[in-house]
Amino acid sequence: MRYDLLLMTGQVLAIVTRKGHGRNDSLLLPDRKPASRKDTVFLSFRVIDRVTWLNLTPALAWLQGEHELLPSFFYHALHRAVSREFRVFAVEDARWHWDDWVEMREGDEEPAEELRPEPKLPDCVQPTLPVLAVSAASLARTSKAKRLVTAVERLLAIAERSQPVALDPYSSEDHEDLFPDADPDPPLLTLAFGEHDAITELLNEELECAGQVDLEPHPIFKMDGTNPDSIQSAFACADQALDTLAAAACVLLLTPGFEPMP
Repeated sequence: MRYDLLLMTGQVLAIVTRKGHGRNDSLLLPDRKPASRKDTVFLSFRVIDRVTWLNLTPALAWLQGEHELLPSFFYHALHRAVSREFRVFAVEDARWHWDDWVEMREGDEEPAEELRPEPKLPDCVQPTLPVLAVSAASLARTSKAKRLVTAVERLLAIAERSQPVALDPYSSEDHEDLFPDADPDPPLLTLAFGEHDAITELLNEELECAGQVDLEPHPIFKMDGTNPDSIQSAFACADQALDTLAAAACVLLLTPGFEPMP
């Protein structure tokens, strides 16, 4: 996973640190309204290069052989943990795009579902995260599966630990000031079930349409640049997000079928 670190001040100057390139660039983001206070700073992250795409089918089939509940736990724990702070493109997002497409095709002779399959979870994945009486890792039989499930449990624990308190929360007014006509940033992670499944096809359509308007990074943490407590709280929130990101990367590296970006 590669990303930009953005610092946006009341003058809307973004200082970008490109991870993995060892350099700092500064640029002025044009055509934006200034924030209401010049001492306000917004800290965020932006996906660069391309979206991390994961075909879950090999991992889910393997985990189902370990225990029938592990595919559901793996999928929902991974999705729930990463989506707490970052955008994840999965069944829900794809279904939203699919519903729009079906609505546009109303009146056509051929049913929409015959032309494009409806995005849905595979049969081995329950609709929600299963409630387990024991740790998920204890359900796995092989050491390899235990390592993966343990990593997912750790990821979920990190994402759901007590959240730092944001002294200056990012508000709807801030959104209107900075990104009044913006589209969502590209997702950090896509959870798909095949190279050409409905989720992947709908993601590709979204990415093809991206760039026509500004993109709003996510998450965004707000701070008062003159208040040390506000600065500390914002960076504590960012630290929580980065811990989640690092733990998610560990999970992906253990997931069958995942190919890291070069």
